Amino acid sequence: MEWLELSSKAIGLIVTILSACAIFAKYIKNNTNSIDFRLRFGVGRNVKGLGCMRFFRRPGVLSSRDEVSHSVKKRLTREIAKDIVHAYSIERRSHRFSRDTRDFVSLMVTMFIISVLVTAVVGLSKISDISPAKQPFISFTLFMLCACIFAFFGFVALQFYFVFLRMYDELSSSAAAQKARQVRVPLESIPYCVEKESDYIFIDATIREYYQVPFMGTADRVRMLLGHGAMANEVAALRKSEAKQIKADNYEEVAGQLVDSFLAKTLEHGSEPVCFVFSQAGITAVLVTQLLRRKGLRAFYIGATNGYESEVRETIREIRILRESGLI
Repeated sequence: MEWLELSSKAIGLIVTILSACAIFAKYIKNNTNSIDFRLRFGVGRNVKGLGCMRFFRRPGVLSSRDEVSHSVKKRLTREIAKDIVHAYSIERRSHRFSRDTRDFVSLMVTMFIISVLVTAVVGLSKISDISPAKQPFISFTLFMLCACIFAFFGFVALQFYFVFLRMYDELSSSAAAQKARQVRVPLESIPYCVEKESDYIFIDATIREYYQVPFMGTADRVRMLLGHGAMANEVAALRKSEAKQIKADNYEEVAGQLVDSFLAKTLEHGSEPVCFVFSQAGITAVLVTQLLRRKGLRAFYIGATNGYESEVRETIREIRILRESGLI
């Protein structure tokens, strides 16, 4: 009977491994050509086009009369410089994997550790021929293993709690964006939305209670909506989260007052910058984007920063470097 039990466990382990491999292979097949997959796994990080510049080093290629070659080299140099800045931005990101991938891997590792601990407890509890001298040590070991199992179960419960909160915020932001017919602009598309002659700003449109720490500094052209003249009655109307804020009766009124106060100080010189709007959960940014568009401004909704702080920060820095370098 023991060999049957061992065989069933071995078959179960093999099936589990094969299933995991099949899921991973399917994921790679479906996402190989996506931008997110390339950013996570480092595919395409090398700057393309550097080898093409060797052509212009040949004697006679860049003669004084060959205006076409000079023009082509100048344009290629600008494009390659943009790719270098983009590669630098990716390298500065704190994580190569998305928040969802990190949570999934952490959960799988935790569950694997729990399974190992449970197996060790079961194995120790089945040992019958234990000498009285070793019994206290075995009992203490079992106690510590059980304590570790309970601790890891608590950690798993905490992981599920935070994952649930983020999923709830993502569903709420998606529902709000769909209701308002807003399309989230991917971070990779932001450079194409910045016009050469126009100014731009990033607006942190998080509207909730106790949100006072700036996401980034003003040097990167990031402004906080709550940091521009929020009056006492507006602050009193704030809720503890964005999901609760949008359910408040005076939500649109408070958001409108904040936007008016923000524009009164930001557009005091008559400028009309391109606005990229985000918020911590991506929920209140939807209405703020709508209000800015009603004021005649070009506003783009770029979603949430929760779980994507590093990606958003480095994208904002990338836009600043490109603008200060004259590349956009």
